[in-house]
Amino acid sequence: MSELETKHPKVITVLTIFEKAGAAEEISKFIDPKNQGSKEEHRFFFEICKSRGLNPFTKEVYFIKYGSQNAAIVIGVDTFISRANEHHDYMGFKSGWIVINAEGVAVRTEIPHGKLYGAWCEIHRKDKVTLTQTVVFSEYSTGKNRWQSAPFQMIDKVAQATAHRKAYPKSFQHLYGWEEMDQAKDGIKIVNPSVETEEEDTQEEAPTSHVALLTEKLSKGEPDTETFTEVYSAPELIFKSKEEGTIKFLMQRMLKAQNLEALKESWNSEVNPKFEELNKDEARELVAFKDLMKDRINADKTMPF
Repeated sequence: MSELETKHPKVITVLTIFEKAGAAEEISKFIDPKNQGSKEEHRFFFEICKSRGLNPFTKEVYFIKYGSQNAAIVIGVDTFISRANEHHDYMGFKSGWIVINAEGVAVRTEIPHGKLYGAWCEIHRKDKVTLTQTVVFSEYSTGKNRWQSAPFQMIDKVAQATAHRKAYPKSFQHLYGWEEMDQAKDGIKIVNPSVETEEEDTQEEAPTSHVALLTEKLSKGEPDTETFTEVYSAPELIFKSKEEGTIKFLMQRMLKAQNLEALKESWNSEVNPKFEELNKDEARELVAFKDLMKDRINADKTMPF
């Protein structure tokens, strides 16, 4: 057994099981629900996941694609740090900011204050020269959301991600942090590409989703494609089983929702007004269906915005 398989056996097993189950198309829908990426990009994503022991089903890694830009593979900064800790020579890191002082000179600091110019991160490794990476705030900031409300925190994470990637290229090549992707999302050219964007404070916390259920099933044995479809396509399966009528019509309206906001709008404007026409069992059925849709939307998210 390889070192990677020893450290992350379940990830390797999960992805291998999916391949054997012949569920490639369903897997691609999970990581790229809007079908923006090509088959080659999907394949590359899963090969990277397997080779690095990253689990897309527990939201440890994401497939991101904006418009015609090349797809990116994104992990959180905590994953950079936790995976770096698996290297025997890793001795931690130190990070801080670059600010413009009263004399107009850029200086390093470990206290977030003043006019922000950028951030720095040092990676300490046994018997090796300290690696230092600096990043410039203007090359990553969009001036929106967390970049506006928490600029010091955001650029600090960019520095941490880029430094760890530079220190351990074999482990982190092709992997980026969320903050590094924000300008790509806004259609702005990234000067120094990297990838990790913080969840907005308004993000609704995802409930226990079908992802957890599937992972549990996988740990107990090899599922077939039918099991996979049951877990990830529960709303469609229920919809298809219903006879034509009001219930099926309202389920169809909810199925069109691609995010929680759209689902809420559908529920308030299309489903709720029909409740007077339904009996208690039908009403409960629609509430349960809405919960399944919330699970699916949260499970299918590849970008926590």
